[in-house]
Amino acid sequence: MKDENTGKCRDCGKEIYWQKLRNGKPMPCDTEIVGVYAGGLKRFVLEDGRIVKGTSAKENGHGYLFGFGRAPHFDTCPKARRG
Repeated sequence: MKDENTGKCRDCGKEIYWQKLRNGKPMPCDTEIVGVYAGGLKRFVLEDGRIVKGTSAKENGHGYLFGFGRAPHFDTCPKARRG
């Protein structure tokens, strides 16, 4: 059974997860859930819909765990239009 929150990226074809943000709008994210730690510059969408900057590797972070989340697919898509 297909999850209604999943789909495929129209540019690269990778499976994505539509994570609901706090404002109710969906954001396409990678499907992998990671621990998000303070101290990095990458964006993540936490399970509660907050967007935070951090790192997924505890060694590179400051030890504070924001929570669990996904990377926005805009940031990881090999075919994303970056300006």
